[in-house]
Amino acid sequence: MSNLQRQLAKREAGINLRPGAQANHARSLYRWLVPDTAASVDVHDIHISRFSPCGCYLVCFGSAFQELVVYRCRGSRPIHVQSSNSSGGRSHVSGDGAQSDREGSAFAASVDPSYREPMDSSPPEGTSFESFFQLLYRTTVSACTQSPRGPPSSTIAGHGPLGAGSPGAHVMPGPPQTGPLSLNKDFALFPLWGEGGRPLILLATQTPPVPEGRQQQQQQLHGQGDPAAAPAVTVVPYVEQTMLHLVQLDTGETLDTVVYERDFVHLAGQAGVNLHGDLLAVLVLRSQQIHLLQIVRRSALVHIVTLGTHCSPDDGLALRMADDAEARWQADRARAQQEQQLHKQGMLVAKQRAQQQDAVQQWEHCQGLWGAVGQSVCSGVGKAQQQQQQQQR
Repeated sequence: MSNLQRQLAKREAGINLRPGAQANHARSLYRWLVPDTAASVDVHDIHISRFSPCGCYLVCFGSAFQELVVYRCRGSRPIHVQSSNSSGGRSHVSGDGAQSDREGSAFAASVDPSYREPMDSSPPEGTSFESFFQLLYRTTVSACTQSPRGPPSSTIAGHGPLGAGSPGAHVMPGPPQTGPLSLNKDFALFPLWGEGGRPLILLATQTPPVPEGRQQQQQQLHGQGDPAAAPAVTVVPYVEQTMLHLVQLDTGETLDTVVYERDFVHLAGQAGVNLHGDLLAVLVLRSQQIHLLQIVRRSALVHIVTLGTHCSPDDGLALRMADDAEARWQADRARAQQEQQLHKQGMLVAKQRAQQQDAVQQWEHCQGLWGAVGQSVCSGVGKAQQQQQQQQR
C-alpha cells in the first residue's frame, strides 16, 4: 500500500487524529498531489505577485506598477491536452465546462462567503487565462481620501517633539516628489481578515531614490542646516516618500495610508516591514527608528510608539530631569569652587596684611630702640662735656 493510500485509510478510519488536527492532516495529503500537465497560457500585460492566503485571489500589478489587478480563482478543473498540427504543435486544453464551473463555484463559495457566481460562467474554448481566473477589478492604488498621515510626534517637556526634525518622524508639507510613486512588486502583506470576514492587503508605493548629488541639497532644503535634522545614517539611499496602503482586497478600496518622508524603508523581500497579527513594525534606516502600528477596527493604521532616540514616551522627561540634576550639580560645584577660591584669596590677602602690619610694628619698635640709644648716647656725651668743662675750671 502506498503512502497516499495509507494516509487515506487513516483519515477514513480516524486513526491518530488529535482533536482539532483534521485540517492539518488533510493538508498533508497534498504533498502527493503534483501537477502533471503543462499548458501554454497567454497572460495579460501584468506582473503576477502571489495568491492570497485563502487561495481565492490572485494579486497582480500592472505593467507600469501603477495599478493593482486582482483576479478571482475559478477553481480546479479537469483539462485534456490535445496536439494540433494547424496551430504549429501548440497544446490546447479542453474540459467539461459545466462540471468545471460547478466545481469552481463551489470551491470559491466554500472559501469566500461573499462570492457570487457570474452570470456567464461558461469558460472560453481552449487554453486561456480567463479559464482559470476571473478579473475582479483593476484599480490605481492612491492615498486614502483623508489626508495621508505619518507617525505623530509626542511632545516631552523640555525636549520638544520626539524625533522632530528627523526624517520620517512626521509628515510635513514640502516640495513636489522627485519621481512618480510606483508599487513595489516584492511587497504584499495580508493582515487579519477585516469586518465580516473580508480580506485585507497591505501594499507599498515609493518614489525613486534621490541621486547622491542631490541628497545634500534636499537635506539642506528640508533641514535648513539644523544639526538635529541630520539623519543618523547617511550611507543608505534617500527617498522622498514611502507610502503604506491598507486595501480591501475584494473591492480594491484604500482604507488607510501611512506616509514616511525623506527616509528609506527597505521594501524588497519585505525586509523593512514585519507583520504579526494586527501589529506592524516598520524599520526606517536613515533615522534609525522602528515605528510600531496597529490595525484597529480592521480598517485603520494607528501609530503606537516609535523606538529610536526615545523608546518610551516618558524617556524624554527622565532624560530632562537627569540633565537638570546634572546642571544643578555642576552649578553648585562651580559655585563651591569659586567660593573656595575666593576664600583662599581672602586668606592670602589677610595673611599679607598681617605680615605688613608685623613689619611696620617691627620697624616702629626698631625706630624706638634707635631713638632711645641715640638719647642715651647724646646724654652721655653731654655729661662728658660738662665734666671736662668743670675740670678745666
